[in-house]
Amino acid sequence: MTRVSISDVASDVGVSETTVSHALSGRRHVAEATIVRVREASERLGYRPSQVARSLRTRRTYTTALIVPDLCNPFYPSLARGLQDVLFERGYQTLICDADSRPDREEKFFDEVIERQVDGVVIAPLLGTVPSRILTAPELAVVVINSSQRGPKLAIQADTVSTNDEAGMMLAAQHLIRKGHRRIGYITAPMHVGPAQRRFDGFRRALRQAGYQYDDGIIAATTFTREGGFRGLEQIMRAPNPPTAVLCANDLIAIGAMDLAAARNIRIPDDLAVVGYDDIEPASLVSPRLTTVQIPTRDIGKASGDLLVGRMTGAYRGRPREVQIENTLIARDST
Repeated sequence: MTRVSISDVASDVGVSETTVSHALSGRRHVAEATIVRVREASERLGYRPSQVARSLRTRRTYTTALIVPDLCNPFYPSLARGLQDVLFERGYQTLICDADSRPDREEKFFDEVIERQVDGVVIAPLLGTVPSRILTAPELAVVVINSSQRGPKLAIQADTVSTNDEAGMMLAAQHLIRKGHRRIGYITAPMHVGPAQRRFDGFRRALRQAGYQYDDGIIAATTFTREGGFRGLEQIMRAPNPPTAVLCANDLIAIGAMDLAAARNIRIPDDLAVVGYDDIEPASLVSPRLTTVQIPTRDIGKASGDLLVGRMTGAYRGRPREVQIENTLIARDST
């Protein structure tokens, strides 16, 4: 069977081979109507571009990487889906790298994406920072998600997508304050991990604005996991004066706290209000349904993909760009 060539598609549509190439790759502007006709003809004729030939011609691999701390956290598969919504349509394949919450494994992935000569990488850094060897790698487009790293070094070398975690956690705390809670506990991950510090800062700021003092006795440091939430609330409830509400640094922690409440016959929200953060899918499926701060993770993935494509194709070569995604409080049954 003869392989369908780009020339066959060009003849069918009545345009040049160059136009077909640009329509399929997105490297140059092509009228939308022409793009539609080229894609329809490619599909009907069974045309598949040669990846090897394209890479040799363009000196690009058409491969990207996404490095995340933990794929078991539903936050990241949703983000990956949004990223692929953009990249797949532009002809890029994406390697998904799960660091499994291990800094050494994340470091290995950093080295591998450089060795594999991927065209671009999206990083949600485990400890909030990105090594200089990634940011300064030649020809590597980089988008950093929710980095705690700030200042000229990062600003010069990478586009960023972020959410205002401090403001988001303030929304959650203010919701509990409006509900009449005066003694509010907090379960966090270690402050050096991901967005933990920013979210805790939002909690403290909301209490200060309301004229409240937070009590170290009802603050627990754990991990961004369901098990961590169970252990964290277990610790807090041993306090001589337990809280009437607890804020959690993410939804997995909150769901774990709800597990502990169920095991101790603590009624939610009658005895204890619980608020999470992220709005992962299980948040609306647990009972009672979890009040949380929604981060549109798929939108984060799409925004990251748009920034990456702009750099990889050369459509954007200017100063680093930052996209900020807004958070929303989703009030449900747990408060």
